[in-house]
Amino acid sequence: MARVVTSIDAVRARFTALQRPLAFFDGPGGTQVPDSVIDAIAGYLRAANANLGGPFETSRLSDELVTNAHVAAAGFLNATVDEVAFGANMTTMNFALSRAAGRSWRAGDEIVCTKLDHDGNISPWLELAHDKGLVVSLCEVDDECRLDLDHLRSLLTERTRVVAFPWASNAVGTVTPVSEVTALAHEAGALAWVDAVHYAPHGPIDVQAAGADVLLCSPYKFYGPPTMAGRVPTFLFNVDGVPAAEVAGRLGERGFGIWHADNWYCVSLGARLPEQSLRAGIAHYNTRDEVDGLLDALASF
Repeated sequence: MARVVTSIDAVRARFTALQRPLAFFDGPGGTQVPDSVIDAIAGYLRAANANLGGPFETSRLSDELVTNAHVAAAGFLNATVDEVAFGANMTTMNFALSRAAGRSWRAGDEIVCTKLDHDGNISPWLELAHDKGLVVSLCEVDDECRLDLDHLRSLLTERTRVVAFPWASNAVGTVTPVSEVTALAHEAGALAWVDAVHYAPHGPIDVQAAGADVLLCSPYKFYGPPTMAGRVPTFLFNVDGVPAAEVAGRLGERGFGIWHADNWYCVSLGARLPEQSLRAGIAHYNTRDEVDGLLDALASF
């Protein structure tokens, strides 16, 4: 496939939301929407809004839209059309899928999650474990917040049913070795259950190559790719001697959209993270000037 070369100015021109003096570094929490998406949503509501399966024009148009969406998602993930399903959001779908997968599991069966996981790939398993008497273990990370594969191996037994892990951490940006983790899960007879929400905006996904049994992602922050080895452009930091909330507030006054929080929904990393921290996430519409401006603003504290 030929790569389309375009300029950052041409990209930004497609986003009315970017035509203001505010630099958006909140990509991990959701990206801005190009005008073509807004127009497509409005166009559907004007011309084709209907329930599916009806013998009339607007319903047939809705059927066609859903079919095309499945085709597009399959191409994006290198999946088959029948492998694609849509739902309300990743966490809601994960609760439903985990319940479906666990119907026949018995007390004492095991789930392995990781301390890199967003809570959306841990809480569903904890709830299922509570109801069915399952055991949930958490794989450790090293001092660089990388997955400890040796610890993962030690957790796997013949009773492991699922290994749930993130493709990339939404909190610290670490990319995990998906194919290797998947292979370890399969060697133990377990399902490989991948949260790709934070990775999908930044790198290519090939579900055939990854070999995962379940892959979840969400388009509310799709954009990319950025090209840093081993991580996506998500940075967690603090300013020495200045509370994170104060830094975020002062940056906001200077035109930089930065969040501050405690665990970034990655609850298990809490012991390795500061009490509160700031997170900057870069999307492909951010400019070099915006990044340099953020660095200059931080240097002024």
